[in-house]
Formats: sequence, C-alpha cells, structure tokens
Amino acid sequence: MVYNATIVTDKGEYLQLGYLYGYVFDISPLNGITVNLSTSQGVGQIGETVENVSAPGVYRTIRGTALDELAAERLLTALPTFCTGKLSVGGCYCNFVVDKSPMVSRKKNGKYIFSLSLYCPFPYWYTSDESFYILNTYIPRFFYPTTLNAHFFGFKSSEGYTIINTDSTHVPVPYIGTFTSSDSAVNYGIVEMESGKKLMFEDTLNYGETVTFFEEGGRVRATKKLVDGTQTEILGLLSSDSDLLQLVPGTNVIKAFASEGQESLAVSISFHKIKMGVLA
Repeated sequence: MVYNATIVTDKGEYLQLGYLYGYVFDISPLNGITVNLSTSQGVGQIGETVENVSAPGVYRTIRGTALDELAAERLLTALPTFCTGKLSVGGCYCNFVVDKSPMVSRKKNGKYIFSLSLYCPFPYWYTSDESFYILNTYIPRFFYPTTLNAHFFGFKSSEGYTIINTDSTHVPVPYIGTFTSSDSAVNYGIVEMESGKKLMFEDTLNYGETVTFFEEGGRVRATKKLVDGTQTEILGLLSSDSDLLQLVPGTNVIKAFASEGQESLAVSISFHKIKMGVLA
C-alpha cells in the first residue's frame, strides 16, 4: 500500500512512515469494527435475544520494510513499551498505547522487515479538524486606535445555548468543555435540552479560574486551574446525576447554566468528529 502515516508519542517522538521517509508499510485494520454481543435464549426459543451491544478497542498492526538501518533504528527508539500517542492517517487520528513494540530483523539485501501492534481503546477515528463552540461569551466589537491605550468594547452574548451537530448518528462523541467566569458562578454546568442530559459541578468558579472537562485515554477527567497556576483534579465535584459525559449522536442543543452567577459564566465546547474508518 502507498500512503503515509504519522506517529507522535507522549514523549515527543515524531515518526513519519512512508516511502519518502524510508518505509514501505501497511496498517491493518484501517476500518471495520467487530462488536461484542451479549445474547440470551429461552427454552424452545428460535433464535436469540440481543441483550447488549458494545464496541471494544482495536488492535492495529503495522507491518513493512525499513529501507535502511537508520529507518530501522528510528522505529526501535520511537516506540518503546508503555508508550502512548497518536497515529494519524488520511486526515484522521486515533489515540494508542503500544501493544507490541517493534520487532525488526535484517534481510540479506540490507533492508529490514518490521512489525508492531498499537492498541486503540476508542475503536473509531477522529478527524484532525477541531470543531469549536462558545456559550455566554464576551464578544469584542471595536477598539481604540493603536495610538491610544488598547481598550476593547463589546457586549455579552445573550444566547446561553448553541446547536452542535456532531455528524454522528449512532456514536456518542467525546468533547472538551471549558468553564470560566467573569465574576463567580455556583453549581455550574451545561445541559443538552432535548435529551435532558447534563454535566454539573457542585463548585464555585471564581474569576481567573478555569475548569476543564475532557476524556483522556478512555478515562473521564476534570481539572481546575487556579489563579496562581496550580491545577487540581475535581472529578469528585461532578454531581451524582451528571450524565452528559459525551455529546449525544446527531444534534445537540447545549445550554449553559448556574444556580448563581449564570450571567458571568462562559463555556466553550470543542470536539473532533468521528469517522468509522479511513480509506488510504
């Protein structure tokens, strides 16, 4: 197969795969997902009843030839055991952890054959382009000329909701939610108005603080950055009925709220759209 791929690890290693970079390779699978089915069958029942359906992670195997010794060495140094990172192909990417570090052997013609395996806990691909939405934000309108002290004028957007289309009809989409306040907001969050699902922090958010909700390596996380720059985990401050951990498939009508100080609350939501597979 003739295509390029890029691997960026959590340690900052940058590996490009492709003929121009010294590799002839193939990645399998690039598409196709096997689901886990849980079924039951009663006495005398013809056929089975599907009780539960889930999609596990995917093992992606990369096999190929390194065209010289330097390219082979780059494989061994870039992807050690316990390594995590992003694999990018065809304008999409997936997060991975190394399942099998590169196995490299020398051929008689001076080239090297290799194979390695990456485990992607999320079975689908993310598009590289990021979608970004804002709620309750301050919108600058104009500013003084540069001959004077910089001073922007603007207004507070009165629209505390936004409509987000994930372009995914079946799969919930992970997102990053960022919360700030121009004063202070109490018991703040967002709600998807059609499904009623919400995300709420039982917390007070003060001016200069930033709360970020996101998914990392398949785990939900929430952090709070204080004015002095220190950062702490606040996942335990999520209300017990918070269930908007991912955007619902299709259209989301998202509204920001707070029990006190809602007018000071500003929220941004960003995400990468999902593709079932990559054609390379």
